[in-house]
Amino acid sequence: MLAKGGDEHHVYVPMRDGVRLSTYVELPKDGGPWPVIFSRSPYPGALPVWLKRAAFWAEQGYAFILQECRGTGRSEGEWVPFVHEMHDGLDSLEWIIRQKWSNGRIGTYGSSYHGTLQWCMAEHLPPEVRTMYIAFAGIERYRQTYMNGMFRHDIYTVWALGNSGCKPLQPSEALYREALSVRPHIEMDRRLFGESLPWYREWVTEVDPESPYWNSGFWAYLKETPRKTKVPVLMVAGWFDHNLEASVLSYNKLPEDVRKRSLFLIGPWVHTQDVAGDLDYPDHDVWGPQQTNAALMWFDHHLKGKPLAMAGAPGTVQTYFIREGRWRSWDGWIRGTGSICYYLSAGQDAAEQTLTHDKPAQSRKISFVYDPAHPVPTLGGAAIMAYLTGAPDASRPASVIQEKPGEGTMCFRLFPTNSLKRCGLPAGSVRTCM
Repeated sequence: MLAKGGDEHHVYVPMRDGVRLSTYVELPKDGGPWPVIFSRSPYPGALPVWLKRAAFWAEQGYAFILQECRGTGRSEGEWVPFVHEMHDGLDSLEWIIRQKWSNGRIGTYGSSYHGTLQWCMAEHLPPEVRTMYIAFAGIERYRQTYMNGMFRHDIYTVWALGNSGCKPLQPSEALYREALSVRPHIEMDRRLFGESLPWYREWVTEVDPESPYWNSGFWAYLKETPRKTKVPVLMVAGWFDHNLEASVLSYNKLPEDVRKRSLFLIGPWVHTQDVAGDLDYPDHDVWGPQQTNAALMWFDHHLKGKPLAMAGAPGTVQTYFIREGRWRSWDGWIRGTGSICYYLSAGQDAAEQTLTHDKPAQSRKISFVYDPAHPVPTLGGAAIMAYLTGAPDASRPASVIQEKPGEGTMCFRLFPTNSLKRCGLPAGSVRTCM
């Protein structure tokens, strides 16, 4: 029996196989029973932040439940990413429903891995779960893991290093760079940790999108869970987040009746649910810090029956227009009016290239030398996550001013006239400048 009083309480919740999961329960000070917000996390290092968040939700009149995933934090069992999450989440929901402090109205909540955990359960949610808040997460694992056929090291190697559950043999601020230098890369885990990470080895070696690994079992199931979702969803995505495409695909797979009751926000945010980079984004925070106000209004409506006091109506997509500093509402989905195709024309002078609307009459070649031992690092964009490690040399995310190219690079600058002018010397890697 958990006492009231606004304090944090810790319990162990048994799963169907007997493994007990570490669970924190934060209850409001007065009243009860209460509506419940449920979240699960594999990141023990973020526990203090989550406990502060739990206190916030308790102040708003919600019982907040935070559970540490199997094999992480104080939870029992073996940590294997994604494998046990559906059953563990559903077992925990059944436990919540039986508690005297639960009034039978539940919402699930979280971003990134926390969001994927919700998609895992979406098809089998008990009727007490009335809605989900899913941010910066998606269900297309191959397309999130590979970009144009290339493994996304700055996302999933970085993630594996920080969430392997193992300690590196030689702790170093340059752990990520050391990981990338291992050849063949399949030996990275043994070289850095002294043991194998089977799940990471599968990710980095399953390069074919048509392989059984991505098209059967859990990953195949996960791709289709939005189609089987029955409750409205508040989805949040960022223009500069690596899960943007997966979030869009998830939203478009929602059944039409569910999508009409759901809401999708896309803002100028990175994976931390905040802004970054070298541009200004006025009014990006109309939904509150890290979109907390949006979540509060959404849960107040679906779990407390209050009128929905949000600017965006259900059934719409709210998008932020970068450089215009304004939001626009779309009915159902963003609809384009056409497309423009540009061609790179080499021209007679190799020192100046041109983007044109017309296809060149003759094909020409532009070549450069690529040396993997001396790469030109990515500057800005969405497909990076090493900045979360705090490494001093990690690339910053979002739209950033490109550094002036050093000797041994080839740089193209795009001008308003649609001409690409080359800078530097053609003796290294290609970089595109702002």
